[in-house]
Amino acid sequence: MPEISKLAPTAEQRRPNPWRGPGLSTRYTTATMSKAGQRHEVTFFLALLPLVLTCGCVTTPPVPAPSTQAQEQVLANLTVAADVPVYAQPSTDAAIVASLQSGARLALLERLGEWLFVKTSFGMRGYVQSSLLVSPQCTADRIVPVIVEEPIFRFDEGPPHGRIILEAEYAADAQLTETRVLENTVGDSSYEQRALDDLRGIRFLPPTENCTPRPFVYTFTRQF
Repeated sequence: MPEISKLAPTAEQRRPNPWRGPGLSTRYTTATMSKAGQRHEVTFFLALLPLVLTCGCVTTPPVPAPSTQAQEQVLANLTVAADVPVYAQPSTDAAIVASLQSGARLALLERLGEWLFVKTSFGMRGYVQSSLLVSPQCTADRIVPVIVEEPIFRFDEGPPHGRIILEAEYAADAQLTETRVLENTVGDSSYEQRALDDLRGIRFLPPTENCTPRPFVYTFTRQF
């Protein structure tokens, strides 16, 4: 019967082996005696390579971090009516990160009371005071109203349904006073209310004459 013994590794056997990692195999020697009295040894290794392969295949890929840009939602587009500072925090004591001139465009990201969290056309984010969007000082005469806030309108999926045209009357303080439907090609009166809701989301600077605001009429067209 063969004699099986576990031998300590020699210096040569301790050399690095690409097919063998530490603790992954065990060396055994089988010794037999021939009729001539000669000893024959056969050395073999009991490898744990299948276990390594099995464990190596079960890996969990890293979960990518959520994209800030993908989560960012623009609520409205703003137009600056006068020079406006952009603050790092919603406070006039915070650092000013940008100064915008009249006519600059902003993307509204969030409303925080009297403060608006915005993004400028050059990618800067910060806070502006809502009241500063409406110019408090006397400016040159305006013969037409100026839109300072326009919401992002949502559209239904599928082919176009038609359009609603509203005529809206505003007081001198740019408050909506009356509306009438001029056209409805959708064929559904419920879309008239949707168009009116969108119209109410628009903020204006009224026309002025000699620094005095004037009432005005605005025609609103909404595609569906």
